[in-house]
Amino acid sequence: AHWHFAHGGRTASTDWNRAVKDVQVFFEDDGPAVRLWRELTRDAQRHASDAQQADPIANMDVELKKLVRGVDNTGEILKRLAHEVAKIDGYDVDLRSLDIVPVREAIIQKQWCVPLRVWSINPEWRSEDGRITGSHDAQGNVRPEYIQAVNLYDGETLIDGLLDPDCIEARRWNLSAGQYKPFDFTEIASDMPVNDLIEELRGIEQGILAGLDRLQAMVEGRA
Repeated sequence: AHWHFAHGGRTASTDWNRAVKDVQVFFEDDGPAVRLWRELTRDAQRHASDAQQADPIANMDVELKKLVRGVDNTGEILKRLAHEVAKIDGYDVDLRSLDIVPVREAIIQKQWCVPLRVWSINPEWRSEDGRITGSHDAQGNVRPEYIQAVNLYDGETLIDGLLDPDCIEARRWNLSAGQYKPFDFTEIASDMPVNDLIEELRGIEQGILAGLDRLQAMVEGRA
């Protein structure tokens, strides 16, 4: 969004510059909000010389006018607007350009689905009358009798072991995408087979342990 202020004369310009400088205390140093604020205020100054209205909110966007309705003091107007722009610092994002980037075909799938709740299989569970055995039926579906018989929570605490550890509820409703990203061995670019890599790592570890044994022997005076 852009807003345009009209002011004339040296006094108005001085007041404007002082007010712009005063409200910069609301921003983080060199954050995205202060960079946007500087861009908006510079744009306002460029348009001010061409504007004919004396009212500083006359050329504002409609939504910005709502924020400063009833205010006719330039400093107070800038303070209210700065508070809104400063909210950008609360989001850990970089401002994107409005340029449209050509669409590129995805080489690999970069999306996946994760169920909210998946019951762990408990083949040893038996109903009270003993007629039903196992928490899941032959098709792998959890039995409604099992759900009714088992307390999933102890108060507000999820009981361990009842849910599949890879479902969202089992991870305390953690919605971070990286928590559930499937591991793809095809993404590992190497000419050496995985088993050979493991053997090489095992050899490195054994060499480290042998070196520690020698060092310990020297410290204890056995070497």
